[in-house]
Amino acid sequence: MESEIERLKESLETDRLTKNPNRDEIIRWHVRTLDERQDALEELLGLVLARKNTEEAS
Repeated sequence: MESEIERLKESLETDRLTKNPNRDEIIRWHVRTLDERQDALEELLGLVLARKNTEEAS
């Protein structure tokens, strides 16, 4: 998941430099997708931490 986030960030930087007429739409898509991926990663990390804490408490 972290590598996908990094790939999206790199792609976003590239798209910011283009002169594509749809550039603003492409940038918005990247930002939304990055937000979704980062939220998912945080949720997964929270679940892993919760499970680890539960296992340690047992």
